[in-house]
Amino acid sequence: MKPIRKAERSVQEFNVHPRPEMHRQTLSDLIEAHVAHRDGRAKATSWIALAPRSLRGLAAAAIIIAALAALVYFQHFTTPAYAIEQTVEALRKTSIVHILGRDWDDKQIEIWSKVNPETGLIDHWHIRHIDDGLVVISTPQNTFSYNERANTVRIQDGPSVASIFRLGEFFAGMNSLAERFEGRITYSEVVDPGAEQKLLVLTMSTPKLEIRSLIDPQTKLPVSIDTVRGEKPGAYDMLKHATKIAYDDVPPAGLFDFTIPAGATVAIDTVEDPLGNLPLGVLRHCADLHLEALEEVAQPQGIPANTQIYFVDQEFNLRKGGFLTVRNDSNEVWADEVSVCNSDRPNMALFDAASGKKQQIRLVQHRQVSPGRFRLNWKPDAPLRPGQTRHLIWWVCDPQQLPEKADGSGRTVRLSNTFGGEGIETFILVAPEETVAYDYSRAYRSHHVVGEHQAYTWQRHLPKERFSNTVDVSLKHTGADYPAEYIERNRGRVLVEIPETFELANIAIAISQAGLNEQHHVNKQGAYYERVLEHFLPFKDHPLIAHSDLTRNYGYCFRDNSVCYRFEDDRIVHAGLYSRMRQPDLFQRQLAWLEDFARVSGFRQFYRDNLPYYEQQIELYRRKVPVRKMWTWLEEQFPSQHDCYKVVFSPLLGASHETCGFSKGDFSETIMFVSGPGESPDTNDLVERGCLSRVVFTEIDHNYVNRITKNYLDRVNEALADLDQWNQQDGYKSPEMTFNEYMTWAVFVLYVYDTYDTDDAATIVQRSTTSTMVRWRRFVRFDEFARELLRLYRNRAEGQTVGDLYPPMLDWAERIANR
Repeated sequence: MKPIRKAERSVQEFNVHPRPEMHRQTLSDLIEAHVAHRDGRAKATSWIALAPRSLRGLAAAAIIIAALAALVYFQHFTTPAYAIEQTVEALRKTSIVHILGRDWDDKQIEIWSKVNPETGLIDHWHIRHIDDGLVVISTPQNTFSYNERANTVRIQDGPSVASIFRLGEFFAGMNSLAERFEGRITYSEVVDPGAEQKLLVLTMSTPKLEIRSLIDPQTKLPVSIDTVRGEKPGAYDMLKHATKIAYDDVPPAGLFDFTIPAGATVAIDTVEDPLGNLPLGVLRHCADLHLEALEEVAQPQGIPANTQIYFVDQEFNLRKGGFLTVRNDSNEVWADEVSVCNSDRPNMALFDAASGKKQQIRLVQHRQVSPGRFRLNWKPDAPLRPGQTRHLIWWVCDPQQLPEKADGSGRTVRLSNTFGGEGIETFILVAPEETVAYDYSRAYRSHHVVGEHQAYTWQRHLPKERFSNTVDVSLKHTGADYPAEYIERNRGRVLVEIPETFELANIAIAISQAGLNEQHHVNKQGAYYERVLEHFLPFKDHPLIAHSDLTRNYGYCFRDNSVCYRFEDDRIVHAGLYSRMRQPDLFQRQLAWLEDFARVSGFRQFYRDNLPYYEQQIELYRRKVPVRKMWTWLEEQFPSQHDCYKVVFSPLLGASHETCGFSKGDFSETIMFVSGPGESPDTNDLVERGCLSRVVFTEIDHNYVNRITKNYLDRVNEALADLDQWNQQDGYKSPEMTFNEYMTWAVFVLYVYDTYDTDDAATIVQRSTTSTMVRWRRFVRFDEFARELLRLYRNRAEGQTVGDLYPPMLDWAERIANR
């Protein structure tokens, strides 16, 4: 038995108190365990690793595909006929990989793997050990291991955790890695005697390992991989030679399906979920971030890296975990207990990264630190030989309910660790998509949406001295989190605003190339636009302005989300009231560049200098647009009720309007993003006021119309099934969306005839609705649609409202469609 005291000198943890000189080696090994062709010092994993033959098919196939990617990253050399990037690109486009090969006992293996086109990840495997009569089939739902000779089946829930690492993306540093192991990479050509075709040869060799791959010069794909020299690295290693590799072959029917044979003995492996329902794709993303920190930040500086995961679920329960690598740098086989890390949680668990299998551990009170700290001792479930590395996930078993903030506005979580020694520490906070981090003691480094979850990342270079690293974060569900004071102050009010961050977003859009070329969505009339160009055009080459996020979908996801943020000195932080307006939050993605652009361009001073103009515009809007009159009319005609109207505009905003709404308890707020009132002070022209009212009215009434439409969705789909009869533009390509657009604009016609005298009403309708809808927006039947709705409205029975006119309006639409 190896004494624990000696083992501690050869094992290093990821989460607490690492020794830098050991951690550096341990973390470099994390890559080595997931890639092909390693060092020549008897510690390499082969290019098929981490998967025992019986149940590790998914992991095994993942490493095979990684090996293909590894080879094409080994050296970025070029020849007149070939560039290594061509192979990289070709591999990314493959959807099926079919491999015939032999294992380390010279037995035959056949492997099929299938890529999910939506994720780009391999999620189906079929591995057949031909000489042993063993078949392994793995899907996202289950892994089956079938022994044909014994007629036994073992079933494991879900895929293996081994595929969390996207191996093909991690090999840009393979050339330097080969140099570190005193190896080299060579390139040559050979003639295939069977096909009389020249093949490219890539060879990676170290003193104790040599691997050779043949590349098809036409497809640029590897056609074979051969371990020419080197011993079998570990008990879990499977494939030594891939003698034939084919791509995008049509697999046999039912290849990835499994039916339990008659009379088979079935055993079900109950594997405890180490991740608390954390999706595999999210864990892959966390692994990517960890390896990015390791390869791109830590290793170039010769320091270790540490990554922790904080997973918050829908009910604000917190689970905590991280990555742990154990490496045997001794000359002895480890078969008994070894000490691997410190922990302050007595309910900690350890899981194998290749299989998800729970490991046997023992927590021992740490004698050298304060009470409540433990050493985690691990008993390997398979002997760990000298030079071998095992990759583990540590996880705190019991969830912890996050406490509420003192003001009740959300929950708080503290990301915290004591990291003994210099290193790069990464905290990853994972939360459901409908949850947002809106306040934090230190700004996060990155934010990504991964499936139905979000991942916020904080990263820090810790100094050499002992250092406690802490980040405090506030979380809340998406939507709006209205404090009681906000509700009390704004119930029954119409708010009109030009928020500072909203104006920043509109200025950025206006001076972008797309904004400068845009004819409709940016308002270019008036002296304010000229002031904007004069002040900000010198900064149009700023990286922010060139980004496509600004104008994606007319800038809605960038522009509208800006109101969720505020300035705090030169920083832009989440304001806390609204989580987001639209998904994805493109404004959030550009926070760093937004802060930089605002700083270098002097935006905040420009905004302050123009505050009198903004206040004048707000007052002019209130006088020109009778929002309260519209609000009252709509709630007389529809069952929906709203408690607050908020109009958000910019003098730069043109024809790109939209609306959204939020509610909390019995409080409901409608928000409209619309164009401004213009710079003409004349408020007596009723026609002008009517046309300006249409802009906001047709956004407001979506909040009423759309809800009733859903009650008649089957009839709407039937009546507008031939969409070309109604909509000849590129947008609104569904019967529901098209009908809602017809109805919201036609309801404005009813409001106009109820509000203005007949002559003014006819002018307003013709100028602001019919002409726009038919000629410009190409809703080609709007004129007759609006006339019919107006006829029904004028002839409605006593007590009927617009909501009651849906059935006869749909009867009319069906007749029109069928004539």
